[in-house]
Amino acid sequence: RMLQAGSLLFHWGFLLVVVGHIMVLLIPAGQYNSLGITPEGYHVLAFYGGAASGLISVGGLVVLLARRLISPRIKATSGVDDYFTLAILLVVMGMGLANTLGYTLLIGTYDYRFTVGVWVKSLFYLKPDIALMASAPLSYQVHVALGLLFFAVLPFTRLVHIFSLPLPYLWRRYVIYRSVEVRSSAKKNSVVRESRVASKESSRIITSSHSVKPHGDTWSGLNPIASKDKKLSVD
Repeated sequence: RMLQAGSLLFHWGFLLVVVGHIMVLLIPAGQYNSLGITPEGYHVLAFYGGAASGLISVGGLVVLLARRLISPRIKATSGVDDYFTLAILLVVMGMGLANTLGYTLLIGTYDYRFTVGVWVKSLFYLKPDIALMASAPLSYQVHVALGLLFFAVLPFTRLVHIFSLPLPYLWRRYVIYRSVEVRSSAKKNSVVRESRVASKESSRIITSSHSVKPHGDTWSGLNPIASKDKKLSVD
């Protein structure tokens, strides 16, 4: 149950976080203005959307980490890389959630679209503008640095499976895992019971065949050839 709850929360929350970052960092601010979305409306949407997706994903990570620490079977098969992956995800998403909630509520609204957003776009042009990131608040700089560290270690963690993730995964049916040992044990017990029944039936047939009374020098039903020969000799 913890795996199902944590996995659903984390995956859907992470997907919403990715979509939110694409909308924030890659779509120019002028496009929102052309759609009639004012800067105030954009910040309200980013605040509530970012807070909801961040809380969902962080909640899923906490459940998955608790499961890995509580379950003896999962804990025995966990390595340093598993805990490191969960830890860096918690720190990165926690820092982003802190920027969305803490910075906005305590300090005020910061329009990162014209600094961090432009800097991210410059990475794709292979001409990063350092001055843009240098002017951003320290919490945003730390969040970006940890995000880059996460992408650097991603190919060496279990999360590498996202690169081979097909789109139908999002709407496919659930995969039901069943215990092989339980099914094998039940099948083995069934085979043993059938073998015992067959053995009893065989013993019963042998016992009944030996209990047939003899007729003359032959056993009726056991030696039909001898009975036939005796009959011919009498004739």
